[in-house]
Amino acid sequence: MASSTPSPFLRLPAEIRLMIYELLILPNSTKALEDDDPYTLCVATINPSTTAAPIAPLRTIYHTHPPRRGFLPISSLPTTWTIKPPQSAAHLRETLPSLLPLNRQIYNEAATVLHTTYTLSFGANIDAISPFFRDLSPLGKRAVRKLSITKQALPFVSSSREDDWRAACACLTALTNPNDASVRDDGSPAQEPMLNLTHFTLAVETADQPSYPSAWDLIAPATAEEFALLAQIRREDWGLSTQADMLWAEEARRIRVARTGVVKVESVGAQCPIVRAQNIKFWVKISKSIEGFGHWMREGMVMKGEAV
Repeated sequence: MASSTPSPFLRLPAEIRLMIYELLILPNSTKALEDDDPYTLCVATINPSTTAAPIAPLRTIYHTHPPRRGFLPISSLPTTWTIKPPQSAAHLRETLPSLLPLNRQIYNEAATVLHTTYTLSFGANIDAISPFFRDLSPLGKRAVRKLSITKQALPFVSSSREDDWRAACACLTALTNPNDASVRDDGSPAQEPMLNLTHFTLAVETADQPSYPSAWDLIAPATAEEFALLAQIRREDWGLSTQADMLWAEEARRIRVARTGVVKVESVGAQCPIVRAQNIKFWVKISKSIEGFGHWMREGMVMKGEAV
């Protein structure tokens, strides 16, 4: 049997191939245009039946439920994920479908450049996290370094969105912290993480201060120690969960970032309703305590011990 001959491109030195990949994959300009970060790839969701562009045959299609309006029954919608590059990297829409399928070695080398360079920003499309990483190759998973997600305003999150958040955090925990008790309870041997994050950004929709006098002004901010105490109290008394909803934060806190990595917690302003209900008051407390909340999150997420 005749041995396959590598292409002239693959016979080039690895350093030259890397330079070519960077020319093809990196943004044309590093200047941010409006709100676009040139090194951020937004992962969005689309209905594959309504898009003109063909969907990759191996891409997972799942079903979501739109927000209910009134008492009419609602039908699930077919959904899949898509990547939306910034304007400065718009060429990726044509480059990636042409480059990645050429052969396995080119895929591995190009995917490594892609995922180590760009931040994957899921925003509020957290339902896309599990399907995205299910479709991503093992080498692609290992190459991902930077991730960003958004937690929507606490009082207005539906039960289905809570389920999406729980599934997304469980997926990321299994990939970054496979030996966590929440994802590994069968006594199997310890596993190495498939995802080695160095940067993780959690954007939290927070309550903007109303322009009129309200109870917003009377709520005191909390420290990292107080958030740790609230989480402990919630675990001991589930009756307090409606007053101090810390479960979503504890689920995200199981995700692991490299010991030398960075965990950022950012505030995204949202309109604050009248501050009367206890869950609104707790949302305001988190909104006024992003610094302390971020410190508490970092304490739990950054790995201890050896760096990845």
